[in-house]
Amino acid sequence: KKKKHSIRVIIDRLIVNKTIRRRLTDSLELAFTLSDGLAIVDLIGEAEHRFSQKASCPVCGFSFPPLTPQMFSFNNPLGACEECGGLGIKMYFDPDLIVPDPDLSLREGAIEPWAGRHSIYFYQMLDSLVQHYQIDLYTPFSELLEQVQKAFLYGSGEEEIRFYFDRDDRRHFYKKPFEGIIPNLNRRYHETDSSFSKEWIERFMNIRPCPQCNGARLREESLAVKIGGESIAEITSFFITKAHEYFQGLRITEKEEVIGRQILKEIIKRLGFLESVGLDYISLDRSTSTLSGGEEMRIRLATQIGSSLSGVL
Repeated sequence: KKKKHSIRVIIDRLIVNKTIRRRLTDSLELAFTLSDGLAIVDLIGEAEHRFSQKASCPVCGFSFPPLTPQMFSFNNPLGACEECGGLGIKMYFDPDLIVPDPDLSLREGAIEPWAGRHSIYFYQMLDSLVQHYQIDLYTPFSELLEQVQKAFLYGSGEEEIRFYFDRDDRRHFYKKPFEGIIPNLNRRYHETDSSFSKEWIERFMNIRPCPQCNGARLREESLAVKIGGESIAEITSFFITKAHEYFQGLRITEKEEVIGRQILKEIIKRLGFLESVGLDYISLDRSTSTLSGGEEMRIRLATQIGSSLSGVL
């Protein structure tokens, strides 16, 4: 009873001919009703044909929610990438910040987060690692074996290391894997409530494009929607001139024209205004914080021109 089963209901058996259209329609509607929008047609001697009423792939099961304007805004939870929250970037621990000078040895403070540590526990841990990997404290970090460097940075994995501590004039030994500097910093960063501790740990972090959305800031369902073969993220990466040419040359169907005629006309007009005030070199996704004062003024001018000169002196 704990095993998952695929339950199928046979709705109808049909002989393909010109008279079955109505019966086929009724059978498919019933199948969709019973299976939450999924139907399978099994033709003798052929592979199964799967059909879905939803915006989904009937083979792999990947599905889309109904498309809404909110799905194309990274400022909205419905559109923002789930991994980075719509920022397009992720913070990560940078080995180059943790070991800024690999020519230094462990004794000389090659590992920046460990520099200045003087507790007995720290020295006992370091001594245990040195003995386990049979290395010299005075060997430059860059000359250590790659697997040893990785063990210090990312941990020993399942490999147990013999650590010790001294108490009551006795030395006690225990075995466990070494957590690693980066996993240790990551754990402490997420566990602490201290803003001071977080700021200190952030010294060893850098930023890079989000691995899930590649910096596009939107979820994969939104990026899968294409207009003329381009996603909204790809279009907004265009320079003004290229975007203007793209929309002018865009060919849409009659049905799409009914929906988007006025929108397309407005986009082309506004891009033309931006181009006419000399902003053809700016990309649509450029951050406002990087704009110069003159560029901001020209954007405002183009905006006012686009609204029938309202507010322009």
